[in-house]
Amino acid sequence: MKLTVDKCVIPGVNEINLVDDSCTPTEEDGNYVFETALDECGSSHSFDGEFIRFEVNFEIFATLKF
Repeated sequence: MKLTVDKCVIPGVNEINLVDDSCTPTEEDGNYVFETALDECGSSHSFDGEFIRFEVNFEIFATLKF
């Protein structure tokens, strides 16, 4: 899974990560880019006998520059 957040969405940030603080982004073309497996960084999945359902709940924690 790939999540891209434009840096202008969270201005003045020094550090950013997801709920799991080992999930840190790379920086590409003015964006923060998180890349992770579908079952990592706070996501979950279930199987109802027919479909695999993935649920992703993101909270982004940021440390501001002063």
